[in-house]
Amino acid sequence: MINKDKIVFNTHTYYTCSYSGAIGIKILKLFEDGCVLVKTKTGTFVRPLMYVYNTEEDARKGGRDWEHYERKRKKNKKSKKKKISS
Repeated sequence: MINKDKIVFNTHTYYTCSYSGAIGIKILKLFEDGCVLVKTKTGTFVRPLMYVYNTEEDARKGGRDWEHYERKRKKNKKSKKKKISS
């Protein structure tokens, strides 16, 4: 995890987890809730700051925790949608 006070926007390459390993990203914006808007070669997306790392090796090591977080997030989203439609 990186220190949010020392973030260098748009120039420094940070790393984050993905299903295929680690990917290089650039941070565009920091949100109040602890998330960041990041840019990759193919597009932009929002990622929690706790899954952004300084080195590629650290991002690979954090992959398992990130996958657990994603499964839990998607499960909660699906159950909320199911409750609304009922």
